[in-house]
Amino acid sequence: MVDPFLQPVNDSKLQAVVNTVRQPSKVYGSNEDHEYALNALSSIKLTESQSNESFATMIVQGLEKPESSMLKERMLNKFSPDDATGNAYQSELKDDKHSDM
Repeated sequence: MVDPFLQPVNDSKLQAVVNTVRQPSKVYGSNEDHEYALNALSSIKLTESQSNESFATMIVQGLEKPESSMLKERMLNKFSPDDATGNAYQSELKDDKHSDM
């Protein structure tokens, strides 16, 4: 499977493709595109050398900051959509405000 919107750069990066000559068969962001992307990602099989641990280590090594070990721990935790939107954090703040009453 080839993503019509991304192209590999080096061995570890992807770059968006803007190809005005060839129109992709799927519109970026459409339901069909999401379905295709989900199927493509689901078909990827990670080997032992490509574990979540190895990916987190590779990212952290690129940072070289004191908080990198804490960042690695956070990356290895399960992700939920609320983590990205900040809803979980906001609900914790609300709980803290109500606990003082």
